[in-house]
Order: sequence, then structure tokens, then C-alpha cells
Amino acid sequence: MMKSRSRFPLSQCSRSGLVYALLAGGVMLLAGCSGTPPTEQLAVSKSAVTHASTAATTQYAPVELQSAKDKLERAENAMAQ
Repeated sequence: MMKSRSRFPLSQCSRSGLVYALLAGGVMLLAGCSGTPPTEQLAVSKSAVTHASTAATTQYAPVELQSAKDKLERAENAMAQ
């Protein structure tokens, strides 16, 4: 029997990058529901997106990474207002 190959093989590095990007989006979503400015959550999200911006992530999850970057930018703009 032949081994089935995944359509989108993800290395451990790219999986962790995807997890960080999704985590950042989730943190920003939850932070938007709170009453006080989420400066700490925004810093954590920014760090997660920066850490997720690896070559493997841009290769295997470019849409998710760009989505996380867009959400981070929107959150930063909302904090500035």
C-alpha cells in the first residue's frame, strides 16, 4: 500500500506559525469585547504575528498570516482612536 500524501504538507514550524496567527486573531477578537483598552493583549498579538512571520508560514499559510496582520493593524488603529 502506498502512503497517502497530504495535499498541503505542513512542517512543525509552519503549523506553529499558523497557530500563532490564529491565536493572534482570536486574542484581538476577544479584546474587542472588553471595556478597558487591551494594551497587553495587543502587545501579545503583535508578538505572535511577528513570531509567525516566518518563511514557512508565508509559504504554507499566506492567507491566514495576512489576515492576522490585517486584524492586528485594525486593532492598532482602533486603539489609537
